[in-house]
Amino acid sequence: ISALYRAHKSGLPVVQTLHNSRWLCLEGSFYRNYNPCFKCLHNRSSLPGIKHACYKALLPSLISSISQNIAFFNNNLFKWVDKFIAVSDFIKDTHVKYGFPESKIVVKPNFVSSTQHIIRRQLPHPPAIVFVGRLVKAKGTELLKSVFASFSCQIIIIGEGPELDPLLQFCTESNFVHVKFLGKVSHHETLSVLANASLVVIPSVCSESFSLVAAEAMSLGLPIVASDVGALSTL
Repeated sequence: ISALYRAHKSGLPVVQTLHNSRWLCLEGSFYRNYNPCFKCLHNRSSLPGIKHACYKALLPSLISSISQNIAFFNNNLFKWVDKFIAVSDFIKDTHVKYGFPESKIVVKPNFVSSTQHIIRRQLPHPPAIVFVGRLVKAKGTELLKSVFASFSCQIIIIGEGPELDPLLQFCTESNFVHVKFLGKVSHHETLSVLANASLVVIPSVCSESFSLVAAEAMSLGLPIVASDVGALSTL
């Protein structure tokens, strides 16, 4: 907040990115207790976020809420910032609904590096479903279990995180030998796996601001099955 104020007072043009929903939700992606949550947005108040300690813990949540209130008091934020850059239409539309001036928001999606050097296999091959991302419940690891149980084709999981061991245990107990965990791999290897897949699954239960995995999959002509939340709903 102080940086925005000082920059404005110095007479410099101020541009701020909106790469998440932190101004509207203390957690940042409308997510709480493994479910979507829009209480702060609907109430136009961060009190629910403080109550549930959505930003790391109670004290950080309280401090973040105070910063929000200072920024929104007398429309200070809109006076200090000349332009906001939203990473997706979802982020723009959500902020406009909250009261951000639409004229001050432009959409500039994230970009992906060229994938022309990755050759997508054209010949028939065994189907494979791929998940790429951090293995946390917000990214839909519980929904992944349903995918494991519903499909017998090869399923490839790329990524690490606190839910890796529970997923490994689940597959071992269920004898799901068709699920393969690659862990953390290079970006080039990730694209190579995607290029030879049948589809990519993005089961996030949080409201993603912009899915880089989805953009890379689309650049490879890969079908996507995604949750109908956040920016994923606009795919």
